[in-house]
Amino acid sequence: MLAIERRNSIFEYLSFNRTANVSSLAQMMDVTEETIRRDLSVMEKEGKLTRTHGGAVLSDNAVRTITNDVRVNANKESKQFIATECAKLVTQGDTLFFDSSTTAYYVAQELRAMRLTVITNSLGIANLLKEYPNIHLIGIGGDYDPDMNAFCSASTIETLNKYYVDKAFFSCRSIDLEAGLTDVVETTRDLRASIIQNSKYSLCVADKNKFNHCSCMRICGFESITALITDYVFDNAWRERLDSNGVWYLGRDGSPFSGRESHLGI
Repeated sequence: MLAIERRNSIFEYLSFNRTANVSSLAQMMDVTEETIRRDLSVMEKEGKLTRTHGGAVLSDNAVRTITNDVRVNANKESKQFIATECAKLVTQGDTLFFDSSTTAYYVAQELRAMRLTVITNSLGIANLLKEYPNIHLIGIGGDYDPDMNAFCSASTIETLNKYYVDKAFFSCRSIDLEAGLTDVVETTRDLRASIIQNSKYSLCVADKNKFNHCSCMRICGFESITALITDYVFDNAWRERLDSNGVWYLGRDGSPFSGRESHLGI
C-alpha cells in the first residue's frame, strides 16, 4: 500500500471513529508502529488530525470536510442504542425538535410510528418523516448546507425562535467535563443554544467518542440542559458534575439517577 493510500485509510477510519491509537492502526495497515507515527505526523501538518499520547484525534477543521453520508454511517451501534433509550422518553402527542445531527436522525427514525409534531432544520429527517400521516411535520428553512444536509443560517434561527417544544433532541461536536457542550460551526452552535432556551426539556444525544474533547465554540454548560443520553460509561467525576448540575443522564452502564419519569414529564 502506498503512503497516500494508507493515510487516506487512516483518515477514513478517523472520520468514522474520531480517535485511533497507533498500535491498532499498525495492525490494520500491516505496517510498523513507527510508519504509522510518521503518517500521523504528516497528517497533523495537513490539519487533518491532532496527535495524542499513543494515537490521534480527528481535528475540528477536518470534521467540516466529512460528508453527511459518512457521518450517518459512523458509530451506528452507538446511535441505535441512544435512539432506543430516547424513545422511552417520548409520549404520544409530544412536540419535538430534531437538529441536523446524525444521532438525532436515528432518534427520529425510532419514533416515526408515534403521533407527534416534529420541527426540524434537517432535510434528511424531513425526508424520513414526510411519508408518515401520524406526524405533523414542520420544516425550518434558511440557507441550505449540503455537507450537513440541513438548513442552518441566521434566518433558520430566527424562525426557530417562534416555536416552543416539549422536548428537543440535539447533539454537539464535543463534550468536556469543564467546558460543557462545544461545537465548531457558529451557526450550528447558535441554533443549538437557541433550542435549549425554547424547549421544556432539552436532551443532548451524543455517542461516546464525543466525550473528553473540547471544540472552539461553547454552546452551554451542563446547568442549561435537562438530560444527556449516550453510550459513554460515566466515571465518578462525570457523575458528580452532572448530579451537581441537576442533569439526568444515561450511559452504557444504564444507571441514571432515580426519578427519570418525573424529571422528564413522562
